[in-house]
Amino acid sequence: MASSSRPRNVVIVTVLGMILSGFGFIGGVALLSSSDGRQGVLLVHALVLTFGGALMFFLWTRFFNGHHMARTVLAVMVVLHVVNALFAAVARPSALTIEILIGFAVLETIVLLLMYAGGETKAFFDRNRSQVPGLSQTPSSAT
Repeated sequence: MASSSRPRNVVIVTVLGMILSGFGFIGGVALLSSSDGRQGVLLVHALVLTFGGALMFFLWTRFFNGHHMARTVLAVMVVLHVVNALFAAVARPSALTIEILIGFAVLETIVLLLMYAGGETKAFFDRNRSQVPGLSQTPSSAT
């Protein structure tokens, strides 16, 4: 598909999502390499950030090409990432950590909203969905 038919919204959301996923991955690796990050609740948070960030980065490339399933899986993962960030802010409270994690949660919420915003974005994903065998825009009627 030519990039001229790709909505600008999809490009912006993909770039923001990839940046946030990269920061999540780097933050997870950094937390795993610290002495605090290898125990208890922080270990779970670090693993979620590391593996979730890597998987989300891959899914953003699929989202950029208009894959409907990638958009759905990313929406769920972004919600889980926001919950994880808020949980981490409560689990390890410090002024700087809370501000950074809440900032990431707000940015990811904006990305989530932009993933489904606009008629051009919907048309882009519907157009690509109709090109996948077995998927159609309208459900078939059983007779």
